[in-house]
Amino acid sequence: MKKLLIFFAGLSIVLWSCTERGNPIQKAQPDSLKSITSRLAVEGMSCTGCENTIASAVMQLGGVIQVKADYQKGDVVVTYDTTLVDLSSISQAIEDKGYSVKGSEQQAKL
Repeated sequence: MKKLLIFFAGLSIVLWSCTERGNPIQKAQPDSLKSITSRLAVEGMSCTGCENTIASAVMQLGGVIQVKADYQKGDVVVTYDTTLVDLSSISQAIEDKGYSVKGSEQQAKL
């Protein structure tokens, strides 16, 4: 009985440690990144489905750390590693999904 209890306690610890936690549109940020946050003006978004489509497309790019699309504001805020991806690649990923990128501004250098 004691061995069975120890087994289930160990199993629950393993299962708990393997569960995914956190925001699905944010990746862990290694300490060595040269990251930047940019805001892009995007036209053509009309719903949360549009936001999710853009967020998924941008997150697939290597070097993107976090993305937040907002159809009501008409913008996409992206944090990315400048050594792995550039703003033109991010804009192209958005445009490939059928939206128009009308401009961008750098918000912060981390």
